[in-house]
Amino acid sequence: MLFLPAGGVLLSAVLTYFAFPNVLFHEGFPGLAWAALVPFFWTLEDRPLRQRFALGCLWGGVTFALLTRWMLEVGWGGFVMFVLALSLAPAIFSMMSGVRLRSSTLRMGYWACAWAFSEWLRTLVMGGFAWSLAYSQASVSSLIQLAAVGGVYAVSWVVVCVNGALYMALRAEGRRRYFYLAAAASIFMLNFLAGSWRQSGLLSGAESIRISLIQPNISRADKSDASLYDNNVARHLALTKKAALRDHPVLIVWPETAFPDDVQADFKWRPRIEMLARNYQSYFLVGSALEQDGRSLNSALLLSPRGEWDGTYTKMQLVPFTEYLPADSLSRGLAGLMHIKPYDFVAGKSWGLLSVIGGWKGLDSRTSRFGVAICSEEAYPGIFRQLARREAEFVVVMLNDGWFRPPEALYMHAQNAALRAVESGRSVVRVANTGRTAAFDRAGRLVRGEYPGLQAAGFASVDLPLDSHSTPYVYWGDIFAWLCGGFVIISLVVAWLDKRGEACRR
Repeated sequence: MLFLPAGGVLLSAVLTYFAFPNVLFHEGFPGLAWAALVPFFWTLEDRPLRQRFALGCLWGGVTFALLTRWMLEVGWGGFVMFVLALSLAPAIFSMMSGVRLRSSTLRMGYWACAWAFSEWLRTLVMGGFAWSLAYSQASVSSLIQLAAVGGVYAVSWVVVCVNGALYMALRAEGRRRYFYLAAAASIFMLNFLAGSWRQSGLLSGAESIRISLIQPNISRADKSDASLYDNNVARHLALTKKAALRDHPVLIVWPETAFPDDVQADFKWRPRIEMLARNYQSYFLVGSALEQDGRSLNSALLLSPRGEWDGTYTKMQLVPFTEYLPADSLSRGLAGLMHIKPYDFVAGKSWGLLSVIGGWKGLDSRTSRFGVAICSEEAYPGIFRQLARREAEFVVVMLNDGWFRPPEALYMHAQNAALRAVESGRSVVRVANTGRTAAFDRAGRLVRGEYPGLQAAGFASVDLPLDSHSTPYVYWGDIFAWLCGGFVIISLVVAWLDKRGEACRR
């Protein structure tokens, strides 16, 4: 009977949900993540493989259904597919969790490695998309500094290791219980102290660039209403003029698809925007759906202070079933069954690397090279790693988040930016249509600024630090996850050999 284990799974799933941005507290209760998996581990103990798999699927289904329930507003088909894809990691972990090691102490490290490895395996299925347990800690920058070495997988490893130690303490007796409690406290404190020490050495340097972030707060319905097209563009321009007059930024950024059509083919608004750039002597980074051979490109265009278009980036990682429909017959069948009607975007083929000339604090002639990512690409560590390796000094993320209304969804999306900043060693600016518009330095700390609230029109101007330094993760990539996978595979082989040896001795 799985009724009692199912109760433990549900308790663990609910605790994990509240560790992330949730309906009660928009920034979440990150401390819950350090113990949320203990009931889950208890349910998996001494279970056969099929039951562990079922319990892992249940944990993943409940957890990610709670975390992504806001996707139901977009479509139940996409919601179901997204939850199933995300549930792959806990299902894989659950199957690997039953290995018997010769040392019970090693089980903490084994579980942590199995969890990190399963998260990495999921990215292979999801094309590099990483949504990790590590994001629950994004609001506490001192706890995510390990991402500079091993990416989100290293942060997840520490969180799961502490959970494993607490579970072992729960099962142990006498002095062993105190040993595991001390191990849990020591691992947590070492991570915290090491993160705090690293942060203290990442003070902002003298160089920075002033950027204005435009948040027009245009709803999904208004953005798709052709009769409101001119009004929506005018809202962007009004906020842009205010930011330019007050703060004199080098770069002004609009959100993703601020122009739902091709701005370069818009003979009414294109000349006005070009004139505005010349008048205020600022660069504009504008989101637009460019047209190419009858199909659309989800693009970012850079307009120079000369009123000339200096560069373009087209989104590379399109969202399946939303921005495009995979060509295979199974995908077309699923789309028809779930009544999915995706956009017909074409993916870009080159990295988003653009440059501006100018800065702040006397750096008027400085050339700053920056990277661009669009919307869901914020959840792809590999994109930011490649931009850092190509010497981008900071990264701009442009988002159209008018699809989602719950505040917790907007905060959850923003967690990606803090982790990407730590991983890449680059400041990250995110400019969102309805929020959360914000900027993070390379330690994942929020850059000082008066940001507009969620689902409110406004702008923010920030002096973004340019003190970028590539991290070990930029050079090593996912080697930490690979090492975790190697440890898991070796442990599974050793356990199998031990089991076979016992059978022979009998």
